[in-house]
Amino acid sequence: MIETRFIVGQTAEATFPVANLGKGHWITAVAVDSAGLLSLAAGVQTEGRIKPFGTLRAILLGVQAYKDPELPPLSAATRDAERLAGALKSIAGRFIAKVETQVLPEASTPGLVFDKIREAAHATGPEDRLLLFYAGHGVVNRRGATADQQFMLTFIGTKANDLTHTAMRWSEMTDALAESRGPIVVLLDACHSGLAGSEALATNDDLASALFTRRGGATLILAGSKGRQASLEDQTARTGLFTSAVVKAIRSGAQKGPLNLGELYGVVKSKVVETSSGRQTPWLVRNNLIGEIPLF
Repeated sequence: MIETRFIVGQTAEATFPVANLGKGHWITAVAVDSAGLLSLAAGVQTEGRIKPFGTLRAILLGVQAYKDPELPPLSAATRDAERLAGALKSIAGRFIAKVETQVLPEASTPGLVFDKIREAAHATGPEDRLLLFYAGHGVVNRRGATADQQFMLTFIGTKANDLTHTAMRWSEMTDALAESRGPIVVLLDACHSGLAGSEALATNDDLASALFTRRGGATLILAGSKGRQASLEDQTARTGLFTSAVVKAIRSGAQKGPLNLGELYGVVKSKVVETSSGRQTPWLVRNNLIGEIPLF
C-alpha cells in the first residue's frame, strides 16, 4: 500500500495513519522533490505479534528435457520447482495466511503458462503476493525481426530456429503478470549460456536489458547469476545452486519469522558465491518497491 502527502518548505511534518500488522512488517518513507529527486529510504519495522494475512500464489515451472539438440538438457530444473513449492508451503500461517502453489507440468506450452500466470495474477489482491519461478534455458531470437530480439523462456518443444512461435517472450509474461494488484516476486534460474555454444542461448545481460526496459507494478526479480555467468547445477545433489540456496533460506525463515528482502538476498548471494567458488553471483532488480519488505 502506498500513501502520499504533499508538503512545502525545507522542514515539515505529515501524519500517516497505518494499521499495525504486527512484527515483521515494514513502513518505509521516501521524499520526492519537485524535480523528481528521491531521498534515501527510511524504514521502521512494526512491533507486536505476527499477524498472518493474504495469500501467496506461486506458479512454478522447471524445464530440463529439450527436444531440440541445440538446447542441451538440464538435470535439476523440474526437481527444483517441486522443492521450492514444498518450501513455500512450509510458511503458510506464519507470515502469509495461505499459500497456493501450482507446479506446472514440464510439458507445458507457452499458451498454458500464459493462461496460468494471468489467472493467478487476476486473483491476486492488494494484500496478496504473486510468485513466479522458472528454471530452464533463456534464449534470444538474434536471427529474427527486431521485435523478437528480446529475452524468452523456453519449453520442451522450443526450436532454436523458430523461437518466435515456440518460445515465450518476456514481455508476454510481464503482460500476464500485470493484472496482479499485489506485489510480484519473480525467481529466475534461467540463464545457462555457459553450457553450450548455441547462438540462441541468452546471457544475463540480455535478461538485464529486458528487465530494465519494462515498466509495471511493484515487482521484485531475483535472478540466479549476473553478467555472462552461467547458472550452475550440482550434478550430485541434482539441484541448481541458486534454487537450493533460496529453498534453504525460506525454510530457515519459516522457523525464525518473516524473511525480509535484504536477508533473503544476502543469504542467497553469499551461499551461491561460496558453493560456486565465485563463478556465479545472484542479482536483484526491483521496480516500484522501495526499502525493506518482508517476503516469506
